[in-house]
Amino acid sequence: MPFNNYAPQYVFKGQVQSDTAPSANNDLVRKQDVSGLSYISSIASGSSSYLSVTNGELSVSNLLVTDVIVNTTDASLSAYITNSASGDNLGVGDIVILTAPTDNLMYIVKAGTGSQASDYEEIQSSLTSAEIVALLTGGTGISVASNGTIAIDFTEFDTDSITEGSSNLFYSSSLFDTDFGGKSTSDLSEGSNLYYTDARARTAVSASGDLSYNNSTGVFNVVTYKSSDFDLDFGGKDTDDLSEGSTNQYFTDARARASLSGGSGISYDSSTGQISVDSGDGLIFDISTGEMSVKLGTNKGLEFVSGGVSMKLGDGFAFSLAGELALNLGAGLEIDSVNGQLKANDDHFRKEFSSQSFTANTGKTINHNLGKKYVHVSIYDSSDQLVQAQVSLTDANNLEITTSSSLTGVTVVVSI
Repeated sequence: MPFNNYAPQYVFKGQVQSDTAPSANNDLVRKQDVSGLSYISSIASGSSSYLSVTNGELSVSNLLVTDVIVNTTDASLSAYITNSASGDNLGVGDIVILTAPTDNLMYIVKAGTGSQASDYEEIQSSLTSAEIVALLTGGTGISVASNGTIAIDFTEFDTDSITEGSSNLFYSSSLFDTDFGGKSTSDLSEGSNLYYTDARARTAVSASGDLSYNNSTGVFNVVTYKSSDFDLDFGGKDTDDLSEGSTNQYFTDARARASLSGGSGISYDSSTGQISVDSGDGLIFDISTGEMSVKLGTNKGLEFVSGGVSMKLGDGFAFSLAGELALNLGAGLEIDSVNGQLKANDDHFRKEFSSQSFTANTGKTINHNLGKKYVHVSIYDSSDQLVQAQVSLTDANNLEITTSSSLTGVTVVVSI
């Protein structure tokens, strides 16, 4: 039970002891409690890694830095003290870093509250700039100035001074040839020597006079006149209105007579146009009667054999078993089985290859089998427009065609 005593003072001539430790703010403190700091009930969790109590002694386990201030606006320590230090509530051990200067500055507060320059100690390298520069030396082509500037004289170096790596290789003709071998015009930028395009080829040509030209399609056309216009203009004309050319000349007696001449057994007077027959080999002319007869014995190709007349056939002619005169057909000639007429075989002189396809800049072999190396080649696209292409004559039966663009449905005509 509590015992209250209101006497102003008690003086004990002996010891006053307590069996229990103090538990309230107004309890007397025992000696062992004071030395063991038992009145400290606990250490805050945020400070437990820094503070500890051992045998009544309070210890700081690690360096305490209460705050690190990073300032991005003040360009010097004096500016920071004037503008920002008081608001940052600095204490001893706080770190201040100024990032606004070109070279960042770092300070630690060593005394006071950071209100004056003497409260700070700059944290910096133990080497001065001069000491750092003194540690640097130059070499061949490299110099170090007293302010630390390093200069390189590239005239002292060439590629012989540098070892070739595995990626950045030195130039050589073989390396260039190898790299260039895998390239095409697709890898080469167009310069003043322009690449071919249909549009450029079409705009490079033009037409005039009676020839019209569409440079968007590349098609030429001959300007024609309407028959009605021609009939109106030509209806009242005759050859007197048309000047004579140098090739197609008008008829005259003199020109007709000058175009004829006499031959064996024929006499001709070009001034009068009179033709007369002279007797010669195989011909007998009776001047008194004007009759002409044939002397077979001396006539070319005819002769009398055992009282009859024999004909000597020339090359290409023969008699059939039926006694009929027959023609020996040569290469490219045939007889029409319907009307028996002699005609030329087109396949011997001309071959047509339709529905052909070409890959751009890739040669394609055409086997025409005409037996002639030097032939004429025409190429037409699916719109029957003439196509310009490179033709290489291989031999008497083959040729190669190369087009600049890929084409389908193309017709190739080869003729002698």
